[in-house]
Amino acid sequence: MATIDWAARIRTYLNKSDAKPDATAGEVLAAIGSAVQTAIENHTSRTFANIEYTEAYDGHDKPVLYLRHAPIVSVSSLSLNGTAYVVGAPAYPAPVAAIVASGEALRLTSGVFACGVGNVLVTYTAGLESTETGQPPEDLVFAGVVWASMIYKDAERVGLTSANKGAAGQLSYTREMPPFVKLALERYRRVVQWT
Repeated sequence: MATIDWAARIRTYLNKSDAKPDATAGEVLAAIGSAVQTAIENHTSRTFANIEYTEAYDGHDKPVLYLRHAPIVSVSSLSLNGTAYVVGAPAYPAPVAAIVASGEALRLTSGVFACGVGNVLVTYTAGLESTETGQPPEDLVFAGVVWASMIYKDAERVGLTSANKGAAGQLSYTREMPPFVKLALERYRRVVQWT
């Protein structure tokens, strides 16, 4: 499971390599990092860790079935009206179903997911965690580190929405996701809606 040492990553980014790091600061950094990770996962509709799901779907007479969680890493089992199907990578001999290239759905090689209520049962693993490194994409983690660092640095302004800087003008503060973080997350954001 993908575990990120948020406190260490944020401390490194902030260049806080103290010989004796403050344990309380480490706990605060870890909590901020964890909260930022949750916000990123909610924004992208994807999880950092690969998680196994077992779900029932309604068949809809189409050869493609979009699953609730993506990207799909693997499929353990698939059954349609109680009949088990073989799921695998496109190969010879061809499996009965395969994960589509985008990782968002399953495609039957022949036939359709017949109409029915809860007649498709699938157990699968989905998430952004790399099967090689055990970590989510580095650009997502870095975006989280930068955002969490901003929150940590703004701690003395908790509760403030703006400050008057005299001749320099008005300074505004916000806890919303910074635009550059949103931009970094857009390529991971899930826009396909399952039905």
